[in-house]
Amino acid sequence: MKNQFDIILVLPYPFSDHPSFPEGLLASALRADGFRVGVLDALHWQDPHEFTLLGRPELFFAIVSGPVDSVIMNYTPTLKRRREDLYQTDGNAFFPDSPRTAASRVRPDRCVITLANQIRKAWKDVLIIAGGMETSQRLFAHYDFLRQRIRRSILLDARLDLAVVGMGEIQICAAAQAIADKKNLREFKIPGTAVVRSNRPDGSDYELLPALEEIESDPSLLLSAYKKQTRADALGRGVLQRNNDRWIVCQPRAIYTPKILDGIYNREYKRSQHKNRSISPALAMNLFSITSHRGCMGRCAFCAVCRQQGGNVISRSPESIIREVEHMSRHPRWRGVISDVGGATAEMYGMDAHVRDFRPPYLGLLRMVRRHPLVRKVFVASGVRHDLMLKFPELLEEIMLHHSGRFLRVAPEHIHDDVLKYMGKPRFSLFREFCSLFGDINRRLKRRVELAAYVIVGHPGEEAKHVKDMAPMLRNLGVDQIDAQIFTPAPGLLSTALLVSGTDDQGTAIPVCRDPRELDRRKNSLYT
Repeated sequence: MKNQFDIILVLPYPFSDHPSFPEGLLASALRADGFRVGVLDALHWQDPHEFTLLGRPELFFAIVSGPVDSVIMNYTPTLKRRREDLYQTDGNAFFPDSPRTAASRVRPDRCVITLANQIRKAWKDVLIIAGGMETSQRLFAHYDFLRQRIRRSILLDARLDLAVVGMGEIQICAAAQAIADKKNLREFKIPGTAVVRSNRPDGSDYELLPALEEIESDPSLLLSAYKKQTRADALGRGVLQRNNDRWIVCQPRAIYTPKILDGIYNREYKRSQHKNRSISPALAMNLFSITSHRGCMGRCAFCAVCRQQGGNVISRSPESIIREVEHMSRHPRWRGVISDVGGATAEMYGMDAHVRDFRPPYLGLLRMVRRHPLVRKVFVASGVRHDLMLKFPELLEEIMLHHSGRFLRVAPEHIHDDVLKYMGKPRFSLFREFCSLFGDINRRLKRRVELAAYVIVGHPGEEAKHVKDMAPMLRNLGVDQIDAQIFTPAPGLLSTALLVSGTDDQGTAIPVCRDPRELDRRKNSLYT
């Protein structure tokens, strides 16, 4: 009997058929290429039988871990267990009528490893591919802040046949076709994927990272590893790392173009949840949002967007975005309000690498969308960079006038340049200039817009004295609301390498704080 599905997606949360969610994009791409796709979502993962409900896939299981690492999702920066998971039904992180323990979470800790191991119990010799933020960030030897130690590649711990790195529509379709054609995944070089090999591959087209054993002995080598990965990305090279007696082999990043993005987002999505569930808080927030571009030129040291989507911006065409508006208008909940048009940084739309005219094309896009006859209101909920807004005051005024709710939210992240340089953020004097410009515009508006500032405490390079005057200084600049979070040492990031090493990339010691009580004290001081 022929198998019902070619590929079965496995998720630790309910499936959303929506272009802002990785599972919706991947399923749509596979189906467009003619593959039959099944979905196992929000399973009682403790029971291997749950992974047999759709039978064995013809080609492979694909674990989609989601847009956030599961340990980051399940624990606060001070290692307290979170009770909410916005991607679950009603935001409840635990199965109904279950104790609030790690074993009762819908999303297990280190979900890629857990789900892969359960699939192996149910199906001994099936192929397993995984992708998403967790896979990308844990691809090489990395620091795990839950166990506070170096861990080896997720490829080994999850026994994956292939890892999809970065945004994955091209990669997963290429992998599906290769498997259907009976090709050997370990030898077939698919851009944007990684495999485990017993021998080091031939050729000089790879950047060699410090080995797992070397990093375990000297965790400061995470800094070198990060720099080499960044260089490989910029040069379009692959990356190698030895983990004990095996090699992690990652091919160069897959190339996405505006035309490819248009094709991905031009497909119709139901903007609903699998099995007609009540929608999750995450889907509710993004139900009528539009992704206008991918990538970010900001390269903040604590952010995974650049590693996942790339450091160059890739923008959709205005025509593609208008087509999505028209698709959305057929949704039964549509009321003419778009919650967001943007990306990691909203105003980077149109600033693609090949574009030399750096006038703000985002301004023209917003005008076009809000003037569409099907649209009543367009909000900008994506982040905006205050340093870029200084170059585009007309754009800032238009966002404040037409596209803001009560608040405009920006992310200075800190007030001290000694900390900002380690964050990869612009100097604080630019935020002062922005606040002055914001105030000048606000005084001309009939409806005042309030300013909210995101800040991070506990980032490497920060001392307690750096936080003491943060709240008064921000309020003196006209900031109405401070949204503070404690730095989270997510795997695979430069900021995490700084924390673990306790030095900068030149070997100079920098202040770091690992005491949860002190970190809580610094955060709470901003609200007293």
